[in-house]
Amino acid sequence: MNYQEAESFVFDYLEQHLSPKLHYHSFDHTRDVMQASVKLCEMEQLSEEQTILVRTAALLHDSGFAKQYQRNEPIGAANAAEWLPRFGYSPEQIESVKELILATDITRQPNGLLQKILRDADLDYIGRHDFFSISQRLREELFEHGKSIKLVEWHLIEKDFLEKHVYYTDSAYRLRNRGKHENLEEIKALLQEAGGLFSKTNTRHPEAQPLPDERRNIVHTLENTSLFQNAEPILLKHVAMAIERIHLKAEEPLFRKGDPGESMYIIEEGTLKVHEGSITFAELGPSEYFGEASLIDNSPRSASVSAATDAIILRIGEKDFYSLLVTYPSINRMLMKELINRLRNQNNAVVSEFRNREQKLQELVELRTRQIVEEKRNVERKSQELEAALKELQDAQHLLIHQEKMASLGQITSGIAHELLNPLNFVNNFSAVSKGLVDELSENTTDEDSQEICRDLNDNLGRIAQHGYRAVEIVRSMAEHSASFGTDKQQVNLRSLLEDAVNVTRKSNGTELPEEVIDFKINITEPIPVVSAVYGDLFRVMINLLRNATLAIADNHAAGNNQPGHVEISCTSDGQTAEVLIRDNGIGIAENDRARVFLPFYTTRAAGKGVGLGLSISHQIVSAYGGTIELMPGQEGTAFRMVIPV
Repeated sequence: MNYQEAESFVFDYLEQHLSPKLHYHSFDHTRDVMQASVKLCEMEQLSEEQTILVRTAALLHDSGFAKQYQRNEPIGAANAAEWLPRFGYSPEQIESVKELILATDITRQPNGLLQKILRDADLDYIGRHDFFSISQRLREELFEHGKSIKLVEWHLIEKDFLEKHVYYTDSAYRLRNRGKHENLEEIKALLQEAGGLFSKTNTRHPEAQPLPDERRNIVHTLENTSLFQNAEPILLKHVAMAIERIHLKAEEPLFRKGDPGESMYIIEEGTLKVHEGSITFAELGPSEYFGEASLIDNSPRSASVSAATDAIILRIGEKDFYSLLVTYPSINRMLMKELINRLRNQNNAVVSEFRNREQKLQELVELRTRQIVEEKRNVERKSQELEAALKELQDAQHLLIHQEKMASLGQITSGIAHELLNPLNFVNNFSAVSKGLVDELSENTTDEDSQEICRDLNDNLGRIAQHGYRAVEIVRSMAEHSASFGTDKQQVNLRSLLEDAVNVTRKSNGTELPEEVIDFKINITEPIPVVSAVYGDLFRVMINLLRNATLAIADNHAAGNNQPGHVEISCTSDGQTAEVLIRDNGIGIAENDRARVFLPFYTTRAAGKGVGLGLSISHQIVSAYGGTIELMPGQEGTAFRMVIPV
């Protein structure tokens, strides 16, 4: 048996073919009987196959209503014979289902436990709290099929039916008999109230019976509710006598979502919250009412309601509610008026919510517009950063190209210097030998003409020797520029290094400034920086920088500026790098020459007074150590800044 596929098929059939005029024998009734039958099968401990047969019969028992209203049980049995073979039911199983369906005819006596279970399940509602609402649906269905029955007459029919009804199984009796008798007593009370409520001799008439103080308080609460504010006093007294008080502690639930709607409520004291889980939809206070919609259509609760604070709730049950409807037709008008007001309020709330959402949408559009503008600014800023990074990359590229060129030039220079030094040494040596021979010849001759020639030869040989030695100096400087640096590093104390360089520079100043003493000032911030380097490499850099400073001061004096010369040397460290700054008050470097000061053989001094390799060598040494050396802009005189990793 493939029950699940059979259920899906029959459900589709019932939803498509059952008439909307079947208010009682509807699709909901079929599901209700199925659930009740499964419950009774469990209580009676039936086997799985027996349970499926009973459930299948419950599924099909009202399918005949799709074709005719009266005598529909045989049609349901015929449907079982036609449909069930396709779902794997055996002929014996199909025959059992057919007999079960036919047994739902109320005029027949059920035979066997299975038929009794299905008959009890078909009338399970008569012992439940929703009996009155389901019963009213049956009355409406009969009206749709030409039987108009007044409410009092209907209560008489219900009373007679419940008094004659018997349960066929012990399980149904245990489960529903008490509820059935409670419903029967409520019907009797309704009939009694309907028959004697307005009788002058009836002592239960609300006007003839004084209300206790606690009930008078309830009347006061009812008068403050929008539903009962215009109700006549007799109705208020009747409601006050029928109403039930419920006391709730804070956070205690009144009912949960999905619970049956068998009551309506009025808040006497405290505050309640309408919620689903932790999400609160609304809060209700004193004199507000709720739950009437679920009570009218007997639908499950659409949300949960719990006490936000300690609260007292007034409950109007289903039987009292319908009794009031019978006795006081004016309640219908009051309910209709309240429902219309609530619909209007809901419409206003929807319009207000729409306007609020429209405003929020406009705010979101404005916010997004601002975000787009800000993003555009960020893109522009990033573009500028990328341009700066590109420029930095291009500068680094140019530096690398320059370094490659310098490396190539160094190799060429080294070769040229080696080739030139040998012939220059011959020139210098033979000029010295020739000068000695000329001096000896001059001493051994007395001829004036010969001595004159010897003097001219001595002058020429002196000039040859002078320029030969200068050529040697230039070639040696070129070789020094192209030579590799030392490799034996040590911990170099920059204070000692600078003091040694200053002392050497002082001793070599005499030829440039014979009458001027230059003031050297060293400022070193503690702790004294110590770097890992070849001492001779850094010493050569310091000598070159200090030598340039003294020459700039000498050139300034030669230009007529006789102010004292000053060279200030400062040294600092941030723990990662050491910085040496050398300033002088010399003649300075022209703006057009600043970009070329580190190029080999470039010098601002007069011809014959400088080779132009000192700064180039210094730049090459500092770069080899991963540092930088630069000519500082905007300085009076000249300032060079060297930064090298410690």
